[in-house]
Amino acid sequence: MNKCAQILESINIGIVIIDKDFCITEWNNWMTVYSNKTCEDVRGKSIFDVYPELDKKSFSRGCKAVFTFGNLVFLSSTLHKYLFPFKIQGSNSTFFTHMQQSCYLIPIRNDDDEVDHVMINVHDETENAVLDKQLKELTYIDGLTRAYNRRAFERRLQEEFARHKRTGIPLGIIMFDLDFFKIVNDTYGHQFGDKVLQNVVSACSDCLRTEDFLARYGGEEFVCLLTDQNIDQTRLVAERLRERIEQMTIEEGASSVSVTISAGIADSANCDNRVTLLKMADEGLYAAKRKGRNRVEESDK
Repeated sequence: MNKCAQILESINIGIVIIDKDFCITEWNNWMTVYSNKTCEDVRGKSIFDVYPELDKKSFSRGCKAVFTFGNLVFLSSTLHKYLFPFKIQGSNSTFFTHMQQSCYLIPIRNDDDEVDHVMINVHDETENAVLDKQLKELTYIDGLTRAYNRRAFERRLQEEFARHKRTGIPLGIIMFDLDFFKIVNDTYGHQFGDKVLQNVVSACSDCLRTEDFLARYGGEEFVCLLTDQNIDQTRLVAERLRERIEQMTIEEGASSVSVTISAGIADSANCDNRVTLLKMADEGLYAAKRKGRNRVEESDK
């Protein structure tokens, strides 16, 4: 084995070399380890036959730039996630199903200085992606309930209200908190109170669409953003949440505890800015409390 071949086989990144027909000419040991395909298995075959799940349009466009202009092309793990679908084993599989990869498409020139092959360098970025995801969770996820936190909500509200102003698509909001939650904490302890909050978030998740946004606003107060929902639709969702939480029971020893919520609702129809939208929902929440709790109200101002 010559020196170049030894380097190719020992280097700790994936290396694949393809010709202008996208046929594989080289496939190093790193690729074999993660793909369970040897060089003999894939040599001479189209890379799209070996991996039909490749993003053919994006990959072909990148390779065309390399062959035509001799450019180096970078495929970011942030944008593309991965090029080759290698399954992850171990603890990182709780974050991603596939290895997160950044890839370089590098021109290889012949004796006439023409690009006749592309070398694909595959870098495992999974550890970095996991750290980035954990950092984002610390920034935007409430550690107790796993709902989004207030910072995440404020960012999302800004984005969604800007979208509403741009497109006219309505935006609904529900602000609610647990009735007499202090009594629950004082009677059963804060650990049980934490369990109640977690159950409330779980119940809400059962009632909301994937595009809806639930955040813990603070303490026992929560807020939901509902895209493409007017005030009547927002009320229906809020009532569904209220009923679902009222029916929920949390066990504590021989006791079975139930909780209720008071909710304020608003939509973007009469709001010039996101601050007003949030203020109207908050006023609705206080109206619900004044009128006896365990109910849904709009601002009466």
